[in-house]
Amino acid sequence: MTITPLFIGQRTPMQRYYFHIEDGGDTIVDREGIELADLDAAREEAVAAARQIMSNDVLRGRTADGRRFVITVDGGTIVAEIPFRATIAASSQLEPRSG
Repeated sequence: MTITPLFIGQRTPMQRYYFHIEDGGDTIVDREGIELADLDAAREEAVAAARQIMSNDVLRGRTADGRRFVITVDGGTIVAEIPFRATIAASSQLEPRSG
């Protein structure tokens, strides 16, 4: 008798996450979103994107104070809020150190 795992050939459904940017009273709405495996992957995406945006801002002589990602899922439920400023402090926690 051969036992076949139930998950062979089946994909876990991916959740669509939306990354809205709040800046003071203004909001840039993400109408497309992206499909990711889970909330941890969405947080990692937000951290990387915030760092990229801030890098571009620094090159232009601007700051990113006050901006944040508000991550939602279909239906508009907020699942996380990531202040841009926190992504700098989080670098030592998110990236392994070599040495």
